[in-house]
Amino acid sequence: MRLEELPQHGVQTVVIAASLQAEPHIYERIHNFCENHGIVIYGLYSGRLVGEHLGKALSTDKDMENVLRREIDVHDVISFDIFDTLLMRKAIYPTDVFDIVGLRLQHRGIDVADFKNYRVQAERGDNPHKGLTGIYQTLRNMLGWTEAQAEFAMREELKVERQVLLPRPGMAEILSYAHDIGKQILLVSDMYLPREFLQEVLAEHGLACYDGLYVSDDRGTGKGEQLFELVKEEHPAKSYLHIGDNAIVDGWSARVHGLDSWLLPSGLQSLRNTDAREKLPFVEDFNSRLIFGLFTAKAYGNPFGSAQVTDVTQFARLFMAPLAAQYILWLLQKAKAHNFEAVLFAARDGWLFRRLYDEAVEVMGLKDIPKGRYFYCSRKLCISAALQDEKSLDWMRGILTGQTHHFLREVFGFVPKDGHEPPVWGENPDLIWDEVLDQKESIFAKSAAIRQGYECYIAEQGLQREGHYAFADLCSQGTTQCALTHSVLPNLYGLIFARYMSGRSATMGRMETFLPQVDWHMLANNVFEFIFSSPEPSAASVDTDGNIIFEEEDRSEYELELIKNSQEEIVDFCREFFLLCDPDGEINPAVGQFLLSMYQKKTFAGAGKVFDNLDMHDNLMGGRVDCLLNNEK
Repeated sequence: MRLEELPQHGVQTVVIAASLQAEPHIYERIHNFCENHGIVIYGLYSGRLVGEHLGKALSTDKDMENVLRREIDVHDVISFDIFDTLLMRKAIYPTDVFDIVGLRLQHRGIDVADFKNYRVQAERGDNPHKGLTGIYQTLRNMLGWTEAQAEFAMREELKVERQVLLPRPGMAEILSYAHDIGKQILLVSDMYLPREFLQEVLAEHGLACYDGLYVSDDRGTGKGEQLFELVKEEHPAKSYLHIGDNAIVDGWSARVHGLDSWLLPSGLQSLRNTDAREKLPFVEDFNSRLIFGLFTAKAYGNPFGSAQVTDVTQFARLFMAPLAAQYILWLLQKAKAHNFEAVLFAARDGWLFRRLYDEAVEVMGLKDIPKGRYFYCSRKLCISAALQDEKSLDWMRGILTGQTHHFLREVFGFVPKDGHEPPVWGENPDLIWDEVLDQKESIFAKSAAIRQGYECYIAEQGLQREGHYAFADLCSQGTTQCALTHSVLPNLYGLIFARYMSGRSATMGRMETFLPQVDWHMLANNVFEFIFSSPEPSAASVDTDGNIIFEEEDRSEYELELIKNSQEEIVDFCREFFLLCDPDGEINPAVGQFLLSMYQKKTFAGAGKVFDNLDMHDNLMGGRVDCLLNNEK
């Protein structure tokens, strides 16, 4: 029967025979028509669906917090769910905690293949209210552990839970508001973690103003059974409001037991309402799920906040940090596999990567990992040091198409014999090439002097000409590495974040890239160069004693401060990832690329505007370029 036909048949009631999760979506489609024709709507489990209440419970607009406060005002007892309401995890799924525990047990010599599966089975046994101690007693019997091993594993799980838990932004204020206006506050949770542990974690995160804590495994019953009845018996009142995220136990079950309910979207629920919903089912490896979890905590942790990005530091934290974390883990795995003597991070774009590399080594406690070194180089400096013969001059001309003479004049003081100006971009670069060849010996001599000074710098860094080094850079055509290998460091092996391929790209077999090699710039490439750059100017040349000569700084104090703050946000994100990740686990760069692309999605509409009026100077070619190109916004 079509909706429009209901009044013709005298229908007065419609029951939505669907899941709790589907109710609001169906209700949204039909409630206006039903209201206009006096038709009452019920949910199969929820009872009568009142438009005002349902709308408030599922709203995500910025006024939801104020409406919730008004609901708290008119109820006597306010109860809160804990997990995904007051607290959330950095991991995207609760069972991801068991992946971390399994890894740490393995490192301590307790190697259980697929520990996560055993842990889930032990929790879902015949006795659902045995608590964490009972779960680990079951695991002891399943795995043949000693009592000491079971005790150690249980302590490790509690340690991991403490590390992954964080308060949901905005909820401490709601809890405090209810407390400050004199409401009786109870926390009600279906949870196997010990009551004392929960009390400690809540207090650590400033969530201590409550009058009672009800934990299912402590009370022997859950929200879907009699836990809400215990709440009412021990705290008699005229009205109750339960605030949670789960439509079944926090919504339907609370209402069945006589409590009004208010549903807040969890971080994962909010993520699933974006383009990520198609991606999540295929995110199978743990490291990728952890990346998604950290992104979700930072993007959707606040149930009252919007997904709008209003400044560059937010952009860096949400969209750039995930790829950076993945690249560093990939770099560490490659460095370990190739047994390099050191990893050289190319100035200036390797500045932040070097810091993240050192952070990862420290946080993960890695041993026998090549040391990371920040290495001064630039296309200008390295090309200048590599001009040894006519072949290298011709190579330079191919690299600097249209700008060869600008480069020679700036670096080598080249002046055409007849005094005419060198060709500018777009003019025929061969107009005075014969004159360049006529003066080649002068160019070779000056290049040799630069190369000699560069060799002094390299020696001062404790590097050997024949050393086996990794060369880490942000986005490269291969020019700098090619110049270095043909002049001062012949055994470099490139481990590049992203490689920009073109007809002029240096073809080199000794290079791997984290992101797939493509014939177009990586999305938001200029943004990465802007944010990841060193606070120092670019290296222009080197003197005879090996001292680096820098370009003049062309960035403002405001831009340098913006870069510094953005880098701190990225470091914080990556530190959290390094603390919890699997160092030897799979790395899927498509996940980081997808999260980067989220800034272009409807959810974050306008995020690219934070880079309006920000640009960069090309120190080799000259000119300025926007951080975010128009077609990237």
